[in-house]
Amino acid sequence: CTSHFFKRRHIKLLPTGKDIYEVVERYLDMDPSMSFTVLDEDFLLDKERAMEFHDLVLKSGRPLSVFAFASIKALSQYKVEELLEMGIDGVWIGYEGTRSGYEKRAGRPAEEVFRELREHGVTILASMIVGFDYQDEEIVAQELDGLLNLKPALTQYLIYGPTPGTPYWDRVKSENRLREDLTRDMETYSRNASGFTCMGKHPKLSAAQVERAQRRCFAEDYRRLGPSIYRTVEAWLLGYLKLKDSANPMLAKKAECFARDIRKAYPIFRAGRVFGPNRHIRRWVGDLERRVHEAVGAPTLKERLESWAAVCAAAWTGLELKLDLFQHPKLQRTAYRQPESSWASHQVWEALAVGLKARNFQMQVEFLHARREVWLKLEGKLSGTEAQRMWNDLSRSLERCRSRVILDMKRFNWDENSLSPEFRAKLAAYRDRVRVVLPKLQHAHPELLIL
Repeated sequence: CTSHFFKRRHIKLLPTGKDIYEVVERYLDMDPSMSFTVLDEDFLLDKERAMEFHDLVLKSGRPLSVFAFASIKALSQYKVEELLEMGIDGVWIGYEGTRSGYEKRAGRPAEEVFRELREHGVTILASMIVGFDYQDEEIVAQELDGLLNLKPALTQYLIYGPTPGTPYWDRVKSENRLREDLTRDMETYSRNASGFTCMGKHPKLSAAQVERAQRRCFAEDYRRLGPSIYRTVEAWLLGYLKLKDSANPMLAKKAECFARDIRKAYPIFRAGRVFGPNRHIRRWVGDLERRVHEAVGAPTLKERLESWAAVCAAAWTGLELKLDLFQHPKLQRTAYRQPESSWASHQVWEALAVGLKARNFQMQVEFLHARREVWLKLEGKLSGTEAQRMWNDLSRSLERCRSRVILDMKRFNWDENSLSPEFRAKLAAYRDRVRVVLPKLQHAHPELLIL
């Protein structure tokens, strides 16, 4: 949905690897043990940016813990050692469906990518879609078997649903396949657009069959692979065993991080041996516990006591679920609407930023809603003609809107002859609602200093 909304353009809020690392570094100064998530639909696809980030992490010598959205296509560009060196120890991979035709599934065989990542300690969250047009119950079961054979640590199974503004929505609407109650009321649609409700008419399956297939995916995942918490610990153990004797200093440090995380998980094993979903899983948890203790060390008395406490906590949680006690409150939706005049003002400033295009210049628009202000950040350099056009466009925007404006020119350079008397007069006339943020004083234009 997001990709289609932005016309498949990758808009980078942090354009370079250096920009990303500087943010990471700032937070590590506050908390050296902090873990990070990169919320980019396919962060690793831009290899130049990712490798610049990699080089800076490697230069720092400090191992990171980063979870990132990825794809088979993007991951196929890297050696697994490069991913670990830049701190990536968790990835979300869209497995989706074997016949989905998504470009992100291109690259190395999924089996090879999953196995290599898992053997090096990378936690994999894999997502699969239920309800593609080509699927029937047998095909869903086959694709589920394929995914579970890859042994991801975590999984997500969601029903394929139409989202307004996407080609799939247009197709479902044109074919009259959207549920009638949803076409009449968008609020009803919104409340059902959770990924757990079949929103349209499937060519092969009823809505009940699609939803039943989804529930079966979750149930089979739990029955065959067990709780995700133990699957994650197993991935860490594999990574620790693989990297602990590495000649690469960063990978050896990563192994130490895996060992510390495994040690924190010691109290969970007894609960798994007692409450695992079946005999096979309970036996597997016991074997995993034995392998962990052999590799990382025997549990302390404190850890043994904590494991009994974990059994009590698990029993209480099970009772809460069975009796429906102390669960999450039901959804309460509060709708907020802005007057149309507010949106009109936004459109004026956004159009101004779009219209001001030059090779070495950009204008960023930020709306400070609580203070009813618009922050215009000017960065780069304009020639005399370009700057004159910008001042004229800005002048017209000030006339059209009553917003208070912050004109941030800390990173802006221009030909001083371009600042026309008309624009100076305009700034003076609007000085009650325009605040100018200047560059360093020795570089500021003398007319602006007077204003």
